[in-house]
This record gives sequence, structure tokens and C-alpha cells, in this order.
Amino acid sequence: GKTVTIRRENLRIKWENVTRIASLGMAPCSNQVAMMVVQIIMNNSLTHYGAASVYGEAIPLACAGIVIKVNQIFFSIVIGLSQGSQPVESFNYGAKNYDRVRKAFGLAATSGVIISIVSFVLFQIFPRQILGLFGTGEPEYFEFGVRFFRIFLFFIWLDALQPITSTFFTSIGKPAK
Repeated sequence: GKTVTIRRENLRIKWENVTRIASLGMAPCSNQVAMMVVQIIMNNSLTHYGAASVYGEAIPLACAGIVIKVNQIFFSIVIGLSQGSQPVESFNYGAKNYDRVRKAFGLAATSGVIISIVSFVLFQIFPRQILGLFGTGEPEYFEFGVRFFRIFLFFIWLDALQPITSTFFTSIGKPAK
């Protein structure tokens, strides 16, 4: 068998490798940071302004938590599509089989858009029923929750394109695009 000898020079950091690795992880990192900032600002706003409304402090925060969890389920499916297409796109890009790269990206994007549109329709037509899956509450809870569902998830029909596209550019080695 073959053996590998680890030498001191193999353990030195090569900055060209560090920048390449960092650039590949920058798109997912910036997505996570942006979602975290939005979550923090939204929670603080909901408790502050909710306390001054007829809904109180608890109802807006509870409804937002449910809607965000439902959104995370949807988003997990989209992320699965984007990550599942990444190896196919990477391999075929490296093999210069660009037709397959286009087909893989097209299939992931089309599937993501269909899932997004179906989710949009469900979230606009059945928000009360979806909220009901998480428990019962006062009429104000459902009133606020239905409005929050419809407004917060209104552009969900577009949400699949960004992660699928950013993962695509990372998978073909062009994360800066």
C-alpha cells in the first residue's frame, strides 16, 4: 500500500487556498447572516409594536414563530434541490458537458419554481388551516396569523431562484457571480 508522509510544509496555510475555500462558502454564509438579522429585527419589532396593538405582545410573536417554521420547511425542500443538483452540475461542468449542466440547473430551477408556486397558493388559500395544525387560539390569534401568513409569505413564489442560482455558481467554481 501507499503511505503518506506529513511534513511541516504540508501544514502551512496557503492563502490562495484559504481565499478559494472562503469564496465557495460566502454565498451560503451571507444567506444565513441575512436571515439571522431579519429574524432578530422582526422579533424585536413584533414584541415592541405588538404590545401596543390589540393583539398584545404574545400573539404576533407566536404567529411569526409558526409562519417562520412553515417557511423553513418549504425552504428546506428548496435547499435540498439546490444541494442535490450541485454534484451533477459540478461534475458535468468539469467534464465540459455543458448541455447536462444546463439541464440539471433547468430541472432544479423549474422544480423549485413549481414548489414555490404551489406553496404560495397553499399559504394564500389555507393559512388558517395551517395555523390550526399548530394549536388553537383566540380569534385574534387567527386574525393576526392569517394576515401575517399572507403578507410575510407573499413573495414565496420567487424564493426558490436565489438559493438554486447561488449554489449553481458555486458548483461551477464561479461563486463571485
